[in-house]
Amino acid sequence: MRVTVHNEISSESRVIPVPRGTNPATIGSAADATICLRGRLPRQIAEVRRDSGGWKISPRANGCIVDQRPLARGESLDIENEIVVEIAHYTVTIHVNDRHSVSQTDSSALDVRFLNVLQKMQDDLLNDRAQQLDMGDSESATDEQLHNFEQYIDSLLPSVRDFPKDNLTRTDLGDHIAGLHIRNTLIVGLREGGDSLRTEGRSWARYLTTSPELERQLEKVRRQWHDELGLDRPHDLSGKIATLNQNFWPFWSSTVNQLPAHFSRYLAVREVKREMKNLCYGWGPLEDLLQDPTVTEVMVNNARQIFIERDSELENSGCRFASGDDAVRGVIKRIGERVNRSVDASTPMLDARLKDGSRVNAVIDPLVTTGPSLTIRRFPDDTVDMSKLLSWGALSRRAADFLKAAVKHRSNIVISGGTGTGKTTMLNALSGFIPDKERIVTIEDTAELRLQKTHRVGLEARPPNIQGEGEVSIRMLVRNALRMRPDRIVVGECRGGEAIDMLQAMNTGHDGSMTTIHANSPQDVVRRLEVLIQQFSGTNLPVSSIHQQIASGVDIVVQLERHQFRDPQDTSILRKRKFVSAISEIIDVDAEQNAIVFRHIFVRPNGGELMPTGSLPTFMPELCEAGFLELDTLLNANGVAP
Repeated sequence: MRVTVHNEISSESRVIPVPRGTNPATIGSAADATICLRGRLPRQIAEVRRDSGGWKISPRANGCIVDQRPLARGESLDIENEIVVEIAHYTVTIHVNDRHSVSQTDSSALDVRFLNVLQKMQDDLLNDRAQQLDMGDSESATDEQLHNFEQYIDSLLPSVRDFPKDNLTRTDLGDHIAGLHIRNTLIVGLREGGDSLRTEGRSWARYLTTSPELERQLEKVRRQWHDELGLDRPHDLSGKIATLNQNFWPFWSSTVNQLPAHFSRYLAVREVKREMKNLCYGWGPLEDLLQDPTVTEVMVNNARQIFIERDSELENSGCRFASGDDAVRGVIKRIGERVNRSVDASTPMLDARLKDGSRVNAVIDPLVTTGPSLTIRRFPDDTVDMSKLLSWGALSRRAADFLKAAVKHRSNIVISGGTGTGKTTMLNALSGFIPDKERIVTIEDTAELRLQKTHRVGLEARPPNIQGEGEVSIRMLVRNALRMRPDRIVVGECRGGEAIDMLQAMNTGHDGSMTTIHANSPQDVVRRLEVLIQQFSGTNLPVSSIHQQIASGVDIVVQLERHQFRDPQDTSILRKRKFVSAISEIIDVDAEQNAIVFRHIFVRPNGGELMPTGSLPTFMPELCEAGFLELDTLLNANGVAP
């Protein structure tokens, strides 16, 4: 049975899904009425009952107008399919149907009901009754603590209104939660792309009260429904998610009655436990994404739009915050609390780092108009070295040999590229060529570098606290690093006044230093440095002086790009690939042209292979003499070195 209540005064309508098995369904102002109407009305006005003759409505108080005629107390009227009841300023439309179906409106209403269930359970876990429950923390929760946690959830479920009380009864809410669990299971399967679901993950994510037999049945249902919903047809994840969103609930409506009641309840209990663990231990619906090692970035546009990046491709994750934007704000607030930062209307932006090293950026209203935004950039646990970049086709073997020789030669290197081109990844790979005996000081705004070096000191900038005090900028750290006896200084990114100090360090004996910068070409690197130095130097330096500093400080510019291409299997899909587009040496300053002179050592013509131009760097004799590089490595296709 489904009921729509329309308030004639406020013109508001709401859908009330009446749980299956509710008999009779009461209508009135009582708080425990199945269909509760607010206002000065009798506590019980009417009831809807089903017997062997079908559905009937019986008034329990005067004032009911059924299908435009008054119905006196004690009378009853059969409900064939749909009936309209007028009570005071309410219009109650009752729809009865033996076939179980869930419309989009019903689904939204059940989502809200499920959210209320989770909120009540979370409140119960925080109140006095749950003090004896030792939950542990997310890093060290034991099997015993998790088992007790799941059993406590089991003990709360019988008190939840509309939730199945045993394995023999069904309710609309229980079936809806079971459907959510199968849908989530399908989405996890799509993201993982495997034949079976991954059971590993965060230590607290595992289930300890599962039934092996029902787990096998769940996996069987997942595989069967994956095929019946046509999820193999789209090539990309976003297409698969779109197909699932379009087809799942209509398919669920026609299929749910075929699932045994005990299996539906088992799935619903499993989903409640999953959600409660995510709420109490993790970051809500983002947990499934943060457990996937192939996801490199999570982007929350708003509560209903959560995208991910995987293999340099942006995809719709299919996840969402059921409780809306307030839940997103809650996650952002909790992240801020863990790093001792407040996020509110006075400070609506947040930059932070999670314990696993993931970088977090959050923006809330009033700065955003589409809902609170959250971006989490993740970094792989294993270090990406040059061999992996070669296997990915990011650069050629000869280019890798040249960069290795340049690092050993202690050339100062700037890695340039746009957002998401892999600058930090390249910096990590190049740092692997630094001799182990050299002392490295790394300086970052947010720690992202994964340098596998023992003689390394990592410095991280610190934003101001709530009172606006205690800020430590990258520029301050660069200056401090000069007093730490570094052999090499590695700055994660130059985007402010630290560019001045970095150039000075490169010019005062700290050869072999490296940094990254946002620029679209080697020439743009110079222009970018010009702007940063003029903006933050505090003095009106002439461009010629800046050029001299750049030419004497920077030796090599490694340019990175992202290239779009059509998927060979589906030309409507655009793929992206990251690669080195050029390796150039800064030679000198052309005084007449007032410009930096570049010598391109490697170029990638027309998006092909990264090839040597035949031009040799000015320090080539030193590379050969030290045995770092063979001359043949830099000869062009004709074997010529100009």
